[in-house]
This record gives sequence, C-alpha cells and structure tokens, in this order.
Amino acid sequence: MAFVRFRPAAACAAVLVLLAVLSASGCGRLGGGGTTAVGGDALTQAGQFYVDKRYQEALLLYDKILADNPKSPKALLGRGVVLYKLGRYEDSIRTLTRLLSLDKTNVAAYYNRGLAKARLEKYREAAADFEIAVA
Repeated sequence: MAFVRFRPAAACAAVLVLLAVLSASGCGRLGGGGTTAVGGDALTQAGQFYVDKRYQEALLLYDKILADNPKSPKALLGRGVVLYKLGRYEDSIRTLTRLLSLDKTNVAAYYNRGLAKARLEKYREAAADFEIAVA
C-alpha cells in the first residue's frame, strides 16, 4: 500500500471545486426522479427533508426509493450523505462505496466518503478519496 500524504491545500481546493460542481449541477438538494405514493417526486421530497434537517425522514424515503431501484445513484448518494449527518459514518461509507461500485466517476461520492473516513480518523483513506475527487 502506497503512503498517501494529506495535503491541506489540496483538500481545500477539493472542497471549492466540489462546491462549484455541485452548485452548477443542481445536486445541492439531492433530488430528482422517482415518485411517492402521494404523487410527489420522491427524490425531491427526500432532498427537501435533507434541506429541512429532517434526516431520519429523508433516510426512510431514500431507503424506500432504493427498495424499488437499488441502483439509483441519486438515492445512494442522498442516503450516504444523510447517514453522515446522522453520525453513522460506517454506514455512510458502505453506502457510498456501493455507489462507487456502480459509478467510479461519482465525484460527490468520493468527497462524502472522504468526509466520513476523516470522522473515523482514517485520514490516509480520506485523503485518497479527496485526491480522487479533485482529480
């Protein structure tokens, strides 16, 4: 295993780049696609729960979406981010790793997985994820 040196400047640059990318792509709300029993857009509703800091409700809705479509990249990303917000870092890492097994180019998944790894003090692994996100 190669030693990965954590570079604070690179991490800061990664955050700025990711914020710009997410803002431009509209991913800030984590919504889009899927429907609920009440006729609304399930991913949009889950994203709104996230924005409103109703994380447990968002998680339940993401889980429902994933029960119908286990490969939904937006639901997997949303679920991973919500799990992070709930302090469930290992679960967040597992969900985001599942997303990355389906899409190795998902920058937001690498970034958020890096955040969860950093919370668990897995700094080298976190730095590796951040560097992939920046690249």
